[in-house]
Amino acid sequence: MLVEEDIVLVVPTNHTYGGETSISLSVVANEPFISLADNKEYSRFTTMLCEKAGFLPNHAFEVDSHTLLEIIRLNQGVVLLPISVCRTLGLRYVKIADESAIYPISLSWVKQKWLSPAVREFRDFITSYYEDHAGLFKVE
Repeated sequence: MLVEEDIVLVVPTNHTYGGETSISLSVVANEPFISLADNKEYSRFTTMLCEKAGFLPNHAFEVDSHTLLEIIRLNQGVVLLPISVCRTLGLRYVKIADESAIYPISLSWVKQKWLSPAVREFRDFITSYYEDHAGLFKVE
């Protein structure tokens, strides 16, 4: 595993919970949720987070990653995103108090299989990047 990234709740600028520092997902059970259409694995993961909090998310929008930012800016719902994405895009977010709001990021390869120098270099670069930038993936 490279890193366990914190997942946060992105809220519109004028949202009721925008001033909170931390929130349980169960508090936003009735909010309209925005989900990513182009990442089924991540969508399943965020739905599982909501289920663990005791509800199924009310998906108001299912958008691609390019449209996501515009829907958020139009104050049309909340979305669960990795903290690194929020920092990169300058999005307003609230830390999720639930312990399960962590997304594992991994890289795997077959140890007994020969790796070309380029593949080894790529593996080493990715591993070093996550080691050197671990703080980007945690809410402080």
